[in-house]
Order: sequence, then C-alpha cells, then structure tokens
Amino acid sequence: MTKIRWFSLFFVVAGVFSASAAFDVDVPKEIPDEPFDLTAARLEYTNDVVLASGGVTGRFENVKIFADQIAANTQSGNLTIKGNILFERDNVIWKGSYLDYNYISQTGNFGPSLLNFDPVLMSVEHMERVSSNEYVLKGATFTSCTNAQPHFYVRAQEARLVDEKYLTAKGVKVY
Repeated sequence: MTKIRWFSLFFVVAGVFSASAAFDVDVPKEIPDEPFDLTAARLEYTNDVVLASGGVTGRFENVKIFADQIAANTQSGNLTIKGNILFERDNVIWKGSYLDYNYISQTGNFGPSLLNFDPVLMSVEHMERVSSNEYVLKGATFTSCTNAQPHFYVRAQEARLVDEKYLTAKGVKVY
C-alpha cells in the first residue's frame, strides 16, 4: 500500500474515532485486521488536518508511535509530532520531543534525539532526514555500552547514516 493510501486510510480511521467521540459511540479498542490504528484523548479532522492530542498512540504494520500531540496535513504531507515521542520499528527505538516530517518527500527535522539501533546507542543534538535513505546527525555520540556512564564512546561533530547500515563521520573523538 502506498504512503498516500496509508495516510488516507489513517485519516478515515481518525475521522471515525473523532466522530465516535463526538457522538459517544462505542468503538472497539483493538482493530487487529486494520493496517493502522490511532488512539488519543482528543482527535479532530478539519480542513485536511488531523490533530491528535493527549496520550497519542498509533500503530502501522511494524511501527509503533507514542506522543503527546500529532498534527498531520493530508494534502501537503506535513507531519508534526510533539512531546515525549517514542518511535519503535524492528530493532530501532527513537526518542525525542519534537519531529517535523513530510511523509511524501520523506524528509524532516528530528531535533535532539536518543536512538537505539541495537547494539549501538546514539545521542544526537540535531537529526535531519535529507532523503529516503540518509540522515545527517550533528553533535552525535555513539556507544555500545549500556551503562549510565559508558566505559567508552565516540563523539562526532557531524555524521551521515545511510540505509540505516553505513555511518560516515567527521570531527571524531574517541573517549
């Protein structure tokens, strides 16, 4: 299913949940056969924009996301997620407080981030997705040590992560 179809389906589901909240209709909490589900304390759909706030949780195929607030424009593809964000997909866990992303162009800014690409742990001051397969990481720290005070780590002024497999970095110091 294409991303545009996925988000169209997402907004239909969000609209159903919003309408059910407005009319106090019982909607099942689990929809296991559907490709996406979204829950929040408040859901709105107005002028091609979906707003979800208050304990937002969502699932799409093998992706889970949790946040305080999500705003998505179905026409432009702009997606803004704020507050206590947790994103899980396969062996990747991403935590942050702000994400500004366009799901059509697959580019966006992730702000300060904590990532777990098992077994590598990363802390990044600024993270940007510049293409469908490449991220630019600024002020990045990498380690595989799980201690609160890692035994060793590598700090890079800037790094590029390609295909979630290859990393190049400059301004590197080993601690």
